[in-house]
Amino acid sequence: MKPTQEQILSALNKLIRENKTELKTEKVELESVKELEKYSKLGEAKIKSAKGTIARVKKEQEDLRQHNEDLEKLNDRLDKDLKGFEANAKELGVKATDVPAYNKARDLSISLVKQAEFGYQVLKGKK
Repeated sequence: MKPTQEQILSALNKLIRENKTELKTEKVELESVKELEKYSKLGEAKIKSAKGTIARVKKEQEDLRQHNEDLEKLNDRLDKDLKGFEANAKELGVKATDVPAYNKARDLSISLVKQAEFGYQVLKGKK
């Protein structure tokens, strides 16, 4: 028995529908793969950028630690000299605070301490 024209058309339509479904599935899978590859590339770029930023921040932190140490050492020497100046001025009968250079150096000492303290706060993440 030969299939009728209607049976042939029905079978053909069924095959076409199945083929379209397969093509749609393949297209969705292909788009999903492309999307994943896009995220993979974007993620790798972001990781590379973050690593560069972290390296720069670490370098800046080390520089800041060194600056803080330098500020403290300078202040220690300045304090020693200020005390020596005060003793010498007292021996001469002069008030150290009457000497502008002494006042300026004392203000500088205060600024050095404040700057070092601020630097340490920044390193601790508090500023």
